[in-house]
Amino acid sequence: MGGWILNCAGEPKMEIPAERFLLAHLPKEKGGMYKMRTRYAILLGILATVSTSFASTIYSQSGSPGFGFNGQTDFVIGLQTTSFWQNVVVTMPLEDLNATGPISGVEGTFYLTNQSGPGTTVANQVAVDQVSGLGSSFTPVTVFSGLSLGPGSYYIVMVPTDNSGGGGGWTSSPEGYSSPAPVTVGPGVTDLGIGESLTLASYPPAGTLCCGGFFTPNNLFVTITGDPVSTPEPSAFLLLLAGATMIAIYARFWKALRDKNGSA
Repeated sequence: MGGWILNCAGEPKMEIPAERFLLAHLPKEKGGMYKMRTRYAILLGILATVSTSFASTIYSQSGSPGFGFNGQTDFVIGLQTTSFWQNVVVTMPLEDLNATGPISGVEGTFYLTNQSGPGTTVANQVAVDQVSGLGSSFTPVTVFSGLSLGPGSYYIVMVPTDNSGGGGGWTSSPEGYSSPAPVTVGPGVTDLGIGESLTLASYPPAGTLCCGGFFTPNNLFVTITGDPVSTPEPSAFLLLLAGATMIAIYARFWKALRDKNGSA
């Protein structure tokens, strides 16, 4: 029940219970939508405090304008990661160096595997792509996209349709240079270097590397980006739990308050 209090002018005024005052000043609900919007706003506010990851560099090698390649069987770029990544994109500058101009059709095939060398099979293949439509100058080409990579080692194997191009060079030549700087890598990522197969295997990623295997740093231009996937810290889970609890308490409080005043 309410009681009598004095207002600012010293005149008696009826006291209104706090819960009735709050109830009277709540925006009117329409089909329960206000209540739902409020709860979702609270939850979204909590979720907004949890860190969000954005695309970042996984592996990158670049430099001043470089050169193309002629005669090599293939190239293999290796990297290792202890992190989880999603929405991974691999981009490389490529050029068709065929002596008489770019060829038609497939100019090269690119493999992404989790193993390299003898014993590697299609079961180790993460992705494969064929490139076409290359020009006579280096142009960035998205070789792979939309990949999810977990901890482990990965190898990009590049095989041209023609590795001599009538004396001109690879029909899908990457760009490189002879004095590479260390590769830029993301958290938990290591550059395993670059290698070349002695001969092309029936399944190219299974080829045996020449000249002692991989050497670092990789000297081919390539950019690999992706979204780091991190396990939420315990504090984030506690925050979400606290938010859900607050929403539940909020709903119960207003329901009880309305039931009480509705029956008064």
